[in-house]
Amino acid sequence: MRRLGVSVPETFTLPAWICSKLVRGKLTDEQKAAIVENLKLMEARSGKKFDDENNPLFVSCRSGAKVSMPGMMETVLNIGMTWDLVMRLIKENPEKARFYLDSYCQYS
Repeated sequence: MRRLGVSVPETFTLPAWICSKLVRGKLTDEQKAAIVENLKLMEARSGKKFDDENNPLFVSCRSGAKVSMPGMMETVLNIGMTWDLVMRLIKENPEKARFYLDSYCQYS
């Protein structure tokens, strides 16, 4: 899409076997470093920083199964978003309050 001139966010892909190791807490130091390196690259290209209250980088996480049901793209949009940040964003830009609230989700 980028080659066609469409503005798309920075991305990187974690293969399913890495995600499986991540969930089980079994990533090697090299694998952890590769993930951090990719996040740093996204920060550099976007001019934003993950976990920065003033200029936050939000990360979208989407599953990409080999076979999936049509129309099913479960996406988590709030990685890096905190409730305090949502409240600050609403205060700065109240007309986008619904978007910020919809993008924030907390599971217990």
